Amino acid sequence: MEKNITMMAKDEVSVPNDKPCCARAFLSALVHSSGSVIISEGKVRTEVFSSYPRVLRAAKKLLYTLYGIRCVIEKKTLSVSDGALELLFELGIIGREDTAIVRGIKEEIIADECCKYSYCKGVFLATGTVYAPKKGGYHLEMRLGDLEFADSFSSLLFELGLTPRIRIKNDKPAVYVKSMEGVSDFLALVGAGGAVLALNNVAAERQMREIANRSENCDLANIERTVSASMKLVSRLEGILDKIEDKTLADTARARIKFPDSTYAELAGILGISKSGLAHRLKKLYELSVTLAST
Repeated sequence: MEKNITMMAKDEVSVPNDKPCCARAFLSALVHSSGSVIISEGKVRTEVFSSYPRVLRAAKKLLYTLYGIRCVIEKKTLSVSDGALELLFELGIIGREDTAIVRGIKEEIIADECCKYSYCKGVFLATGTVYAPKKGGYHLEMRLGDLEFADSFSSLLFELGLTPRIRIKNDKPAVYVKSMEGVSDFLALVGAGGAVLALNNVAAERQMREIANRSENCDLANIERTVSASMKLVSRLEGILDKIEDKTLADTARARIKFPDSTYAELAGILGISKSGLAHRLKKLYELSVTLAST
């Protein structure tokens, strides 16, 4: 189920158009989340990995439209060689002053509200997964490259009204959101409305199963109590059967002894009386058994 919701959400999330600020935020998130910077023989290139071809194709189009950069896509990897260093400066991945890797999110990249949403879309499409396991619980997770970036992205989500947490998983930090409400809020934030509905359906199905299980457990408990009470009464009746003088009570006692597992409705049918009439007789028999036992 979690894979279906993840794929549904990623299919729904729209890639930003060529509005410069949003496109830059989106591309920055992709490179920061699932990209790498490679320096070889004094040359710089960057690569972005994604198992979703649509994301790589969109990134390729945006890179050409905004920056005139031509890139190559091979084996789920988008590679940029010519103009890579200037691109990394522009996306806030490398600082212009010291040419060092920027670990957090540069404020200028997400200066506008629309850019914040575009950045979240980029991170989710790059590394997001939604879990709704059969044993229960709801979980959205995005595994990131380093703790400083995870902390910066977590702060962005908090600013947008979510309550994310960070944990270390396989030596890498993961920003995650728990609870049905939290996961739904994030999916709505990135524009995955259909996935929100799918998640609500999962929650509704789980609730119905829980109600059915509680009802079944309650029924089983009632049956156990009824059987237990019936067996105790049968034991009492067997001990006083030859002392019962009233014929109708004696007939009722024999029927209860003969059919110990029968329900009130079944036993009443056997005797040809109403359930209330049966209850009255069994009450009389119980009181009689107590009286006879004390003499």
